[in-house]
Amino acid sequence: MDAIEPRWPLFPELGKSVQYILHRSRRRSVSVEVHAQGELVVRSPNRLPLNEIEDFLKSRKDWITRRLEEAQSAQKTIPVLPTEQHYHHRGDVLFWEGALPALQKWRRKEAQVVFQDVLLEVLPHIGSAASKYQSLHLRRMKRRWGSCSSTGKITLNEYLIRVPDESIRAVVAHELAHLVHMNHGGGFQKLVRSLHDQYDEANAELDRWTAILPEPQVQMKSGTLGPAEKRTIWLTD
Repeated sequence: MDAIEPRWPLFPELGKSVQYILHRSRRRSVSVEVHAQGELVVRSPNRLPLNEIEDFLKSRKDWITRRLEEAQSAQKTIPVLPTEQHYHHRGDVLFWEGALPALQKWRRKEAQVVFQDVLLEVLPHIGSAASKYQSLHLRRMKRRWGSCSSTGKITLNEYLIRVPDESIRAVVAHELAHLVHMNHGGGFQKLVRSLHDQYDEANAELDRWTAILPEPQVQMKSGTLGPAEKRTIWLTD
């Protein structure tokens, strides 16, 4: 089954280790990210010694700790799936009695119907720009809930069918607003909030549900996507 269970990181407390994924590439500086799933990702120049990378992480210990705790807190607000037969659907937890592959097929069909209904409801409210809309596509994405191309193609993440309805509407409103403003400036912000009067609250809720998105696949050094390694650090050293 493709339901995503919360992943709990180990937090940087005394005697506790923190796992991170190290990506090396042709870059000039080190960066660190804490993803919504509680995953710590570090990006560094190819030849930077490991001790310098970990010194950098220790210097950011307080920030890393805070962000990991925020990720854990957000995950706790998402309804827990009691068994593999349970699944998230529009913010609720439902039970599926049939074969699990059939559930995947049903969910995609349901997503197409729900997303299209919301899109057609919101579309008239963007005025003449509605004529730019061309098509709706569904795709599984690891980092984004949706996108809008300059050609009027709206793409929504299949996983969006799992989040509450108001958050679904927030994503649809966001992408349709890009048919008017292909940026996130003041005009865009004003429009998207006119399309969804609870946009800020729904968007904040959506941030918490980001934890259900698939954990990025780690490609090891021998992989085709470039060098990466799973490592562990004690930030209390």
